[in-house]
Amino acid sequence: FDQKDVRLFKELVYDGVIYDKLVSLSIESGKEKSRIEIKTLVFELIFGKYKSYKVNEPNILNQNFPNVIKLIKSLKMIFEHLMQRKELEPIRSLRSSENEDINDLNYKSGNNYFPILLQRLESRIFIDHLLPKLYDKGICCLPKHDSILVKKSQNITAKIIMETELNKILFTNYSLKIKI
Repeated sequence: FDQKDVRLFKELVYDGVIYDKLVSLSIESGKEKSRIEIKTLVFELIFGKYKSYKVNEPNILNQNFPNVIKLIKSLKMIFEHLMQRKELEPIRSLRSSENEDINDLNYKSGNNYFPILLQRLESRIFIDHLLPKLYDKGICCLPKHDSILVKKSQNITAKIIMETELNKILFTNYSLKIKI
Protein backbone atom coordinates (compact mmCIF):
# COMPACT_ATOMS: atom_id res chain seq x y z
CA PHE A 1 0.00 0.00 0.00
CA ASP A 2 2.39 2.65 -1.24
CA GLN A 3 -0.20 4.54 -3.26
CA LYS A 4 -0.19 8.32 -3.41
CA ASP A 5 -3.33 8.71 -1.28
CA VAL A 6 -1.95 6.43 1.45
CA ARG A 7 1.31 8.38 1.58
CA LEU A 8 -0.61 11.68 1.73
CA PHE A 9 -2.93 10.35 4.45
CA LYS A 10 0.07 9.25 6.55
CA GLU A 11 1.74 12.63 6.06
CA LEU A 12 -1.41 14.51 7.10
CA VAL A 13 -1.85 12.30 10.16
CA TYR A 14 1.82 12.70 11.16
CA ASP A 15 1.51 16.48 10.76
CA GLY A 16 -1.70 16.49 12.80
CA VAL A 17 -3.78 18.16 10.07
CA ILE A 18 -5.87 15.31 8.62
CA TYR A 19 -9.19 16.70 9.88
CA ASP A 20 -8.39 20.20 8.62
CA LYS A 21 -7.51 18.81 5.20
CA LEU A 22 -10.76 16.83 5.03
CA VAL A 23 -12.76 19.94 5.99
CA SER A 24 -10.97 21.84 3.22
CA LEU A 25 -11.70 19.05 0.72
CA SER A 26 -15.37 19.02 1.76
CA ILE A 27 -15.60 22.77 1.11
CA GLU A 28 -13.96 22.34 -2.30
CA SER A 29 -16.46 19.60 -3.17
CA GLY A 30 -19.40 21.85 -2.31
CA LYS A 31 -20.51 19.51 0.50
CA GLU A 32 -19.06 21.41 3.45
CA LYS A 33 -18.65 19.48 6.69
CA SER A 34 -17.57 20.80 10.08
CA ARG A 35 -14.46 19.48 11.83
CA ILE A 36 -16.70 17.59 14.28
CA GLU A 37 -18.65 15.98 11.41
CA ILE A 38 -15.39 15.03 9.68
CA LYS A 39 -13.91 13.57 12.87
CA THR A 40 -17.09 11.55 13.47
CA LEU A 41 -16.97 10.22 9.90
CA VAL A 42 -13.31 9.25 10.20
CA PHE A 43 -13.96 7.43 13.47
CA GLU A 44 -16.97 5.61 12.01
CA LEU A 45 -14.98 4.50 8.97
CA ILE A 46 -11.79 3.54 10.75
CA PHE A 47 -13.26 2.09 13.91
CA GLY A 48 -16.61 0.79 12.62
CA LYS A 49 -17.44 -2.50 10.94
CA TYR A 50 -15.79 -3.10 7.59
CA LYS A 51 -19.15 -4.23 6.18
CA SER A 52 -20.82 -0.97 7.25
CA TYR A 53 -22.75 0.97 4.63
CA LYS A 54 -20.69 4.04 5.63
CA VAL A 55 -17.56 2.42 4.23
CA ASN A 56 -19.21 1.88 0.87
CA GLU A 57 -21.21 5.08 0.47
CA PRO A 58 -19.53 8.07 -1.19
CA ASN A 59 -17.98 10.38 1.38
CA ILE A 60 -15.05 12.77 1.64
CA LEU A 61 -12.71 10.14 3.10
CA ASN A 62 -13.25 7.27 0.68
CA GLN A 63 -13.41 9.63 -2.30
CA ASN A 64 -10.02 11.19 -1.50
CA PHE A 65 -8.32 8.28 0.26
CA PRO A 66 -9.80 5.12 -1.31
CA ASN A 67 -6.70 3.01 -0.73
CA VAL A 68 -6.64 3.91 2.97
CA ILE A 69 -10.20 2.61 3.28
CA LYS A 70 -9.25 -0.53 1.32
CA LEU A 71 -6.27 -1.08 3.62
CA ILE A 72 -8.36 -0.74 6.77
CA LYS A 73 -11.10 -3.00 5.35
CA SER A 74 -8.49 -5.57 4.37
CA LEU A 75 -6.91 -5.57 7.83
CA LYS A 76 -10.29 -5.99 9.50
CA MET A 77 -11.26 -8.80 7.12
CA ILE A 78 -7.94 -10.56 7.75
CA PHE A 79 -8.31 -10.19 11.52
CA GLU A 80 -11.88 -11.53 11.38
CA HIS A 81 -10.86 -14.45 9.15
CA LEU A 82 -7.92 -15.37 11.39
CA MET A 83 -10.09 -15.17 14.49
CA GLN A 84 -12.74 -17.42 12.91
CA ARG A 85 -10.03 -19.96 12.10
CA LYS A 86 -8.72 -19.66 15.69
CA GLU A 87 -5.35 -18.47 14.37
CA LEU A 88 -5.61 -15.11 16.13
CA GLU A 89 -6.66 -14.69 19.74
CA PRO A 90 -9.10 -11.91 20.56
CA ILE A 91 -7.65 -8.96 22.43
CA ARG A 92 -9.03 -9.26 25.92
CA SER A 93 -9.37 -6.67 28.61
CA LEU A 94 -6.42 -6.61 30.95
CA ARG A 95 -8.99 -6.46 33.76
CA SER A 96 -11.02 -9.50 32.64
CA SER A 97 -9.01 -11.91 34.81
CA GLU A 98 -9.83 -9.78 37.88
CA ASN A 99 -13.56 -9.72 37.18
CA GLU A 100 -15.06 -12.32 34.88
CA ASP A 101 -18.29 -10.27 34.65
CA ILE A 102 -16.58 -7.70 32.41
CA ASN A 103 -17.61 -9.47 29.20
CA ASP A 104 -18.10 -6.28 27.21
CA LEU A 105 -14.35 -5.73 27.32
CA ASN A 106 -13.57 -9.15 25.84
CA TYR A 107 -13.59 -8.31 22.16
CA LYS A 108 -14.22 -11.15 19.74
CA SER A 109 -14.67 -9.42 16.39
CA GLY A 110 -12.11 -8.75 13.70
CA ASN A 111 -13.66 -5.31 13.31
CA ASN A 112 -12.67 -4.43 16.87
CA TYR A 113 -9.18 -5.85 16.62
CA PHE A 114 -7.78 -2.95 14.57
CA PRO A 115 -8.94 -0.04 16.77
CA ILE A 116 -8.10 -1.93 19.97
CA LEU A 117 -4.66 -2.66 18.59
CA LEU A 118 -4.18 1.05 17.86
CA GLN A 119 -5.40 2.02 21.34
CA ARG A 120 -3.07 -0.49 22.97
CA LEU A 121 -0.15 0.75 20.90
CA GLU A 122 -0.87 4.35 21.89
CA SER A 123 -1.14 3.30 25.53
CA ARG A 124 2.14 1.39 25.41
CA ILE A 125 3.93 4.39 23.90
CA PHE A 126 2.47 7.08 26.17
CA ILE A 127 1.74 5.31 29.46
CA ASP A 128 4.25 2.48 29.52
CA HIS A 129 7.17 4.18 27.82
CA LEU A 130 7.09 8.00 27.79
CA LEU A 131 5.67 8.67 31.25
CA PRO A 132 8.28 6.58 33.12
CA LYS A 133 11.08 8.25 31.12
CA LEU A 134 9.72 11.68 32.02
CA TYR A 135 9.21 10.75 35.70
CA ASP A 136 12.76 9.37 35.87
CA LYS A 137 14.06 12.78 34.75
CA GLY A 138 12.00 14.61 37.37
CA ILE A 139 9.37 15.91 34.97
CA CYS A 140 6.02 16.45 36.68
CA CYS A 141 3.46 15.26 34.10
CA LEU A 142 0.03 13.76 33.49
CA PRO A 143 -1.28 11.79 30.50
CA LYS A 144 -4.25 13.17 28.57
CA HIS A 145 -5.37 10.99 25.64
CA ASP A 146 -2.59 11.37 23.03
CA SER A 147 -0.91 14.16 24.97
CA ILE A 148 1.20 14.65 28.03
CA LEU A 149 0.64 17.67 30.24
CA VAL A 150 3.76 19.19 31.80
CA LYS A 151 4.63 22.32 33.75
CA LYS A 152 5.39 25.26 31.50
CA SER A 153 8.84 25.52 33.08
CA GLN A 154 9.60 21.91 32.07
CA ASN A 155 8.19 21.86 28.53
CA ILE A 156 11.53 22.17 26.69
CA THR A 157 13.15 19.37 28.72
CA ALA A 158 10.04 17.21 28.30
CA LYS A 159 10.01 17.84 24.55
CA ILE A 160 13.66 16.78 24.22
CA ILE A 161 13.04 13.58 26.20
CA MET A 162 9.88 12.78 24.24
CA GLU A 163 11.55 13.41 20.87
CA THR A 164 14.48 11.19 21.85
CA GLU A 165 12.17 8.36 22.94
CA LEU A 166 9.67 8.72 20.08
CA ASN A 167 12.52 8.66 17.55
CA LYS A 168 13.54 5.27 18.94
CA ILE A 169 10.01 3.93 18.46
CA LEU A 170 8.52 5.82 15.51
CA PHE A 171 11.69 7.13 13.88
CA THR A 172 10.56 10.48 12.47
CA ASN A 173 7.00 9.44 11.57
CA TYR A 174 5.21 11.67 14.04
CA SER A 175 4.47 15.27 14.89
CA LEU A 176 5.13 16.70 18.34
CA LYS A 177 3.44 19.97 19.26
CA ILE A 178 3.78 22.14 22.31
CA LYS A 179 0.70 24.08 23.39
CA ILE A 180 1.09 26.62 26.13
